[in-house]
Amino acid sequence: MPKKPDWSGLRLALDMRSMGRCEACGRHRGVEGVVHHRRLRSQGGPHTMENLLVMHDGCHRFAHANPRWAMAHGWIVSGWADEATVPVYRCTPVAVTCLHYPPPD
Repeated sequence: MPKKPDWSGLRLALDMRSMGRCEACGRHRGVEGVVHHRRLRSQGGPHTMENLLVMHDGCHRFAHANPRWAMAHGWIVSGWADEATVPVYRCTPVAVTCLHYPPPD
């Protein structure tokens, strides 16, 4: 059986990276947020920083309800892709901004 992740340490790192904002839309998400696996767990998605986003519940539901759109924006990654190399596009009212996880050197 695979080793369970240290969710407390991982969640702290995700919260530090997201700075209290939804990593999908950029709005403040308050204390709560849903941890989303970009490469879905059903496709072997790991519990790693590169594969996880913290989202509003609404953005999370939207990603799963619109997988083709979410894949085009990096919110969902195909089972054969390396999530560390697929950029995440944040949707803002003004523009779509490319965010790289991890950030480029």
